[in-house]
Amino acid sequence: MFARVLIGLILFSVVPLANAWARPQFPPIVIETYHLAPGSTDYNAAKNCTLCHVPSGPPERNPYGKDVKRALERAGATMLTPAILHSIDNLDSDGDGYTNAQEFAADTLPGDPHSHPDGAKKAGTSAGSSSRRLHGNISNGQDHAVLGGATGATSAGSLVQKILFPPHAHHPELVHFPIALFVFSLVLDLFGLKKQNEALYRAAFYNLLGAAIMAPFTMITGLLAWQFVLNGEPLKGTVLYHLVFASVTTLLLWSLVGLRVKQKATASSPSAFYWVMGVVVLVCMLVTGYLGGILSGVNG
Repeated sequence: MFARVLIGLILFSVVPLANAWARPQFPPIVIETYHLAPGSTDYNAAKNCTLCHVPSGPPERNPYGKDVKRALERAGATMLTPAILHSIDNLDSDGDGYTNAQEFAADTLPGDPHSHPDGAKKAGTSAGSSSRRLHGNISNGQDHAVLGGATGATSAGSLVQKILFPPHAHHPELVHFPIALFVFSLVLDLFGLKKQNEALYRAAFYNLLGAAIMAPFTMITGLLAWQFVLNGEPLKGTVLYHLVFASVTTLLLWSLVGLRVKQKATASSPSAFYWVMGVVVLVCMLVTGYLGGILSGVNG
């Protein structure tokens, strides 16, 4: 009975974590795609998630956010890309008479009909206004291939640099390792408990150790992403809570490693106290992932 309850808790915890941590961070993609200057209207709106959402914030979307969502659905994607953003540049999302591209060029909000460029040519006028479209990426409604905010003319060196040193510092990729390794460790312990198999217990311990080793690297990349993506935003509110729960999770993982070593349970059944701490770690992971989802714009 205990094993069934624990497996259910594991599944309940991991599914939201995968959703919260697997998605990309939408705001930095928008900022990089349109080269938004720090402090500009569109930059601040992207940072605050109000570029795509109503002033009160997620989850309700404004007209531009709804067009972004439809563009994602048409592309069959969950990851936002510059090409997807540029595919709606010629739309007038908020119906104020100006295309989304014109709004970005004039640093006005494409999802707010009360924010529009005074001097820009309105949507539906002659094609002569095409020179105002951003960076030459749009031509007769067709978007050029774009990756990481650069056009197809981007040099190979720049492309490699973007892949190796992205703004998020590979944090979204690394977060999966401690989660998967720890959860698999619990699963192996459960099977070891059922079969009384030392090999399963030993494999569970090494998976736990792998999770504990990966956790600090995940935190380091998270701190780098905080600097690069959020520009060192003050540690308060969601950012602070996310860091606190991530730190607690890391410390608890290493505590579990120490507990098994001390109890000489690296190849035997862990104690009841170990299982209680394991559940606490799962809860901390769930909270950490949910807070990370808020920072990335996935969760409201």
